[in-house]
Amino acid sequence: MTAPLARAAGLLPWRDRGTTLEPLLALARAAASGRPARLTYRDTDESVPRREAAPGMPRREVEVLSLGWRWRQWVALVRCEAAGGLRVLEVERVETVRLLERRRRPRGRSRGADRARAAAATGLDPLEFALADLQDAEAGPVQRVTVALPSALAPLAGALFAGAVVEPVPGGARVHLLATNRPALAEMVASLGLTLG
Repeated sequence: MTAPLARAAGLLPWRDRGTTLEPLLALARAAASGRPARLTYRDTDESVPRREAAPGMPRREVEVLSLGWRWRQWVALVRCEAAGGLRVLEVERVETVRLLERRRRPRGRSRGADRARAAAATGLDPLEFALADLQDAEAGPVQRVTVALPSALAPLAGALFAGAVVEPVPGGARVHLLATNRPALAEMVASLGLTLG
């Protein structure tokens, strides 16, 4: 989604450099659908995408376990077997995302079981990871917060707002969640071009 399209859809770019919401929304689609994704991203020291910096280097195939607002930016907790396990990716550095066909899971194995297995193996729960900055015990009392989403974001509500209750409404959705860190939640919501109600 280009910046003009994002504005037309009622969304604004969440980064100040004129980039788009496309990588974030593509990762959210991967998380919501349970489909793996192939991505490229910028190196930490360079603004050149890895695919251009090292043409022979394969793109990473990942399973997006959760998205969250951490350290004042969008991040994705992904499982990347080629890189040896779980990784935290700064969404701002993601250049391209392509959803892949659904991998077949062995009979009797669910996506939830995969997440539970990842949590048991690493001690890192994807839901707790996504909510950590929004539910900081030192930030204050727990508050119930509602965020109104436009129809363009409604199908991705569960992926963008992990652990929230999503209520479909005409023209979009209402997302109900518990948060202690209202300023962090306000930043997260503003990054999507929305405001807290």
